[in-house]
Amino acid sequence: MDIVGPINQPSEAGHRFILTLIDYATREVPQESTHFAPFELLYGRTVRGPMHILRELWTKDIEEPEVKTSYEYVLNLRERLDDTLK
Repeated sequence: MDIVGPINQPSEAGHRFILTLIDYATREVPQESTHFAPFELLYGRTVRGPMHILRELWTKDIEEPEVKTSYEYVLNLRERLDDTLK
């Protein structure tokens, strides 16, 4: 997908979602000229984007207990809602 060109989506909500994903992707990828991600240059630390957090959750490499408990809460809530609908 061309980041600069037009986005051919029928809905306005789709545009915002795609641009948000592009924003995350461009923020955390090291640039060829500086060898740093723009987020690192701006804030002085590495960014943990949505894909990084998902990878940690899927591979069980979770360092922060509050992320794990939030994730477990959502999974438990989903299971309870599924049980309620049965």
